[in-house]
Amino acid sequence: LKTRNLTFGSVMAVDETVTYMPHPEDSNKTLQKQEAIVTVHGMPLESYMESFMANKISMNASKGRQAIEWVISKLQEEMKVITSNAIHNTDDLINFTKKSLHQVTHSVEDISIVTKKSIEDLQKLQNTPQSVPSA
Repeated sequence: LKTRNLTFGSVMAVDETVTYMPHPEDSNKTLQKQEAIVTVHGMPLESYMESFMANKISMNASKGRQAIEWVISKLQEEMKVITSNAIHNTDDLINFTKKSLHQVTHSVEDISIVTKKSIEDLQKLQNTPQSVPSA
């Protein structure tokens, strides 16, 4: 990430570079390298102003890291809630599906019993001699 402060561009330039890279030994960590180059020109006491600005940037760098850590912690909290909700909703869906499957199985069994009885009754009717009505 590279930035350049343009607010006082005619007398001062602040070029800042922030680099993020994986920790070489711990894949759960990230290394951050922050550099700032302050250049003051066309003003009296240029080196004093450069030093003053460098000190200010250094003090504010910790605030930036704290802000990033805060954002990360908020994202982690939100992910815990989202994960918990997903697990809960998945469990509810599984339970609903099991209940529905049980109801369908019961209904199919009931229909099967009624159908079997109807077929048996039809077979009895076919096998029973029918009397022919006399005219």
